[in-house]
Formats: sequence, structure tokens, C-alpha cells
Amino acid sequence: MSGARSGLWGLSALLALVMATGHARGAELTLVNSSSLDLVALYVIPCGSGSWGESLILKPLRPGQTLGFDLSPGSYDLMVVTEGQETIAEYGWDLQEDATWEIWLDIPTASFPGGG
Repeated sequence: MSGARSGLWGLSALLALVMATGHARGAELTLVNSSSLDLVALYVIPCGSGSWGESLILKPLRPGQTLGFDLSPGSYDLMVVTEGQETIAEYGWDLQEDATWEIWLDIPTASFPGGG
């Protein structure tokens, strides 16, 4: 599970960060699954911790679903894992106010003349 953006089968990811007005006591990270795959794990650790620890997702986040997490302001490394065990990671997020991490996955499909 290494690399800033890794994947198999030509998987590509577009990550969007949308900043909004922050909370006085903390910040909310919202994970948006705009892909066609389930997200089965989310890891959020202080920058450079070295160990991903336990996933914050207790059950798969289905396509179109959103999930929010309250975090203390700080710098974080983030990683999600798809149902196909693809990983997408972002390093060094400076989370001082509310933020959204939107996951877009584009999986190429093949079609064959004559069907089947």
C-alpha cells in the first residue's frame, strides 16, 4: 500500500479538496464516494506516523454515500482502500477547517464486437 496514488487495471483517481468554514473546536473531514466501487477502509494518521493503524470505516461506503469524521486540527496522511484492494493516498493534508475528500475512480471497460 505505497505510493501517492496507486492502482491496477488502469485505475485512475481524481481527488478534490473543498474547504469550508471550520469549527471552533475541531475540523470535520467528509469522505465522499463518487466512484462506482465500495470503499472498504479509510486510514487517517498524523503526518509521518509510519503506521496506518485501524480503519475508520466499519462497513463499506457504497457509491454515492458520504461519511464525516471529527478530527483535531493538524496535518494528516489519508488513505482509502477499495473493494478491489486498490489504494489511494494523500500525504500532508493541513486540516485546520472542514474539508471534503471526494474519491472518483474511473475503471476502463472493454467491449467486443458481437457481444459475449
